[in-house]
Amino acid sequence: ALMLHLFGTMSLWLRFLAKQSPLAFFRQVRPLLITAFSTSSSSATLPAALATAHDDLKLSPSTAGFVLPLGATMNMSGTALFEGCVVLFVAQAFGIELALGQQAILMLLSVLSAVAVAGIPGGSLPLIAGLLATFGVPPEGIGIIIGVDRILDMLRTMVNVGSDIVTAAVVDHQLRDRLAAP
Repeated sequence: ALMLHLFGTMSLWLRFLAKQSPLAFFRQVRPLLITAFSTSSSSATLPAALATAHDDLKLSPSTAGFVLPLGATMNMSGTALFEGCVVLFVAQAFGIELALGQQAILMLLSVLSAVAVAGIPGGSLPLIAGLLATFGVPPEGIGIIIGVDRILDMLRTMVNVGSDIVTAAVVDHQLRDRLAAP
């Protein structure tokens, strides 16, 4: 789901909103994605994201300087997706079925709680435990994913940072179009 979001949804954003080739774009930002993957920290990756935006993508410094720091703290799409998937997975493991309405509320709460997550490794675990408790799933069920959380943390950080840089490219393209229009 994380890779589908990064390379699927974000490719559509690049193609239709930024008018860029997703393949070329992801080639340019590959070192940034590797840095995000290896650090598991959106905050620690911010200087590399700013350098990539300026040096490789040639984005406006004011756009990158505004969008990327904001994204490092608020645009946690990978984390939100992960939180929702974990709650659904653990609920299924415990035989607890969430109704469609509960799943919609889970989606909303996952997005909101992802904004509150610190950009550090393992920062989402306490919030996932809270979401589990909210839906009547035993919070200790989080233990099921603890063993693989570090690898998943690396992936969701890569998605978070990738989404941030795509958003910066989209905003930059949209601003340039607006400024160029008579």
